[in-house]
Amino acid sequence: MKRSSAHSGDLAQDKPDLFTGETPVESAHKTWAKVQTDLSYALGPNVHRSWTGRLHIAAADAFAVTLSAPTRFIASKIENSYQEELRRLWKKH
Repeated sequence: MKRSSAHSGDLAQDKPDLFTGETPVESAHKTWAKVQTDLSYALGPNVHRSWTGRLHIAAADAFAVTLSAPTRFIASKIENSYQEELRRLWKKH
């Protein structure tokens, strides 16, 4: 699952943010921790633990974050059932 937007291929995408000083990967991990907390609350701890809690950040830059699931089955379930909630919560933070 990927949050994406168009970008020009600028190599500055991996540089620290001028405001926070964080790299995109550091920022993504902080945001992901907040999103996971919200997902546990929104979906319930059992659903979160079984599905969305098994995701991890595979890559991040200034324009996109790629989440990875341990199996294709879990990835498919998340894309079909929880993708919109993930996007909504990511945008919230």
